[in-house]
Amino acid sequence: MNTTSPHPPDLSPGQIDLGIGGMTCASCVSRVEKILKKQAGVTEATVNLATESARIRLLASPDAETLARLDTLNGRLDALVTATEQGNAAGRHLAGIVTTQLAALVGRQDQAQADWVRVMEQLTILRAEVRDLRAALARTGFAPAPPAPAGRPVAGWRVTALNGDRAWLKGPTGQTASVVAGDRLGGLGTVQRVDAERRLVVLSNGRFVR
Repeated sequence: MNTTSPHPPDLSPGQIDLGIGGMTCASCVSRVEKILKKQAGVTEATVNLATESARIRLLASPDAETLARLDTLNGRLDALVTATEQGNAAGRHLAGIVTTQLAALVGRQDQAQADWVRVMEQLTILRAEVRDLRAALARTGFAPAPPAPAGRPVAGWRVTALNGDRAWLKGPTGQTASVVAGDRLGGLGTVQRVDAERRLVVLSNGRFVR
């Protein structure tokens, strides 16, 4: 802000105009008016942003001491307006940073949403292909073999015969058993399935009899 010295010509007694340059907002006007009105001997102070000036009314015509005080006040007003403008500039800069970061965040969220939609679309297509493949296999009468058991064979037991989903087993002491899926085989566990293709009886604990 640039201020000019008070100039009393063409004004009524006790009235002074100050040139106050550099004000850019209503906040500057309000602050300058408050400071002026707090000065001793000032009865009224009006600041005009458009004309960049302030009109001050005093209790009496200004003397040399009052004019000197006004010169000192000009310096304070300069510092005030400069600090206000610096604060406004910092606020605008911070707002710009926040706006940019928010825009970037929204962009990343939009991209993540688009990626998720594409993944779901691909998963839907894959599920449809698997469903169609299963239907085709069913029509041909072919069914994929169940997975091989991951556990260890049961020692002493063996499969002696198979018929569909039923198996006949023989134990280590010569005992025999006829089982289907869901049957309990002594203390060995529950039969999970009879794998006729591999000639295995698979237990629920992963072990098997062959």
